[in-house]
Amino acid sequence: MITLKRIIVYYGLGAAISLLIIGLIHLYSLITEDYFCYAQWDNILVTALISGFPFGVAVWAFTTLKKTK
Repeated sequence: MITLKRIIVYYGLGAAISLLIIGLIHLYSLITEDYFCYAQWDNILVTALISGFPFGVAVWAFTTLKKTK
């Protein structure tokens, strides 16, 4: 049974993974492209919050799959 606490934990993990990926993309663009224009922070956070759900489901699926035999 999935509890609300587990849902929040996996959603948080998904949002953190999303922020990490967004950060890597911005870092790469900053290093390699001189004409890079930064996105606004509110757009980055909204994108991370929206992407947190699918990434969280993926993390949950992999951990559940790893536990089953």
